[in-house]
Amino acid sequence: MLKVEDFNVSHGYIHALKNVSMRVKEREILAVLGANGAGKSTLLGAIAGLYRPAGGKITYKDEVITGQSSEEIVRKGISLIPENREIFGTLSVRENLMLGAFHRYRRDKGHLLQDLKEVLEVFPALKGREGDPAGSLSGGLQQMLAIGRGLMANPRLLLLDEPSIGLAPLVVREIMNILVQLKKTGVSIVLVEQNTKSALKVADSVIVLERGRIAHAGNSSEDIADASIREAYLGKACP
Repeated sequence: MLKVEDFNVSHGYIHALKNVSMRVKEREILAVLGANGAGKSTLLGAIAGLYRPAGGKITYKDEVITGQSSEEIVRKGISLIPENREIFGTLSVRENLMLGAFHRYRRDKGHLLQDLKEVLEVFPALKGREGDPAGSLSGGLQQMLAIGRGLMANPRLLLLDEPSIGLAPLVVREIMNILVQLKKTGVSIVLVEQNTKSALKVADSVIVLERGRIAHAGNSSEDIADASIREAYLGKACP
């Protein structure tokens, strides 16, 4: 579905991504792990069109999308849920959700209400709160809202940046279970996480970024679960 080849991204004088190559298959959850500053968020932002590459190529469904705008990439079926959720606190839950479908409003208006209903089925905790200000929700509900807003774009590839940050373990478990259910519906997921244990429980494949380079890649989480590899790439204090 998605192929990144020899990808390089710089932020000023900082070479944030260095010759990164990776693949995401259909109906797959790929976990991207690594310490702070490893380049994980930059990788998601580059795929989503927020950062222009200094070199390399991104191919999505056999089409080269390198250098395309974020608007174009959303229309092609790639949706980014950013770190810290970035919801609009003064807008209602419903308004936040509908903003995720803004680019679809003219051509797909007739399906939006049905899509909204389906998103609320995925996140039943949001039902009955459609009129509430998004800022009044708990952190867990805000994260569900952020993912729901991304789903309103009707994506085939979901990019999630640290969805567990600041959440209680039970809420994290619920969100990870929802990601597994989304995969079963045909949505592929790139999951950036520092909560290593939670990410590895749901991931089909794993890459570890270290200082902008891929330090490890595997088809299963078994080798990452090994204590020596966890310590080498993720630090002694990784969860």
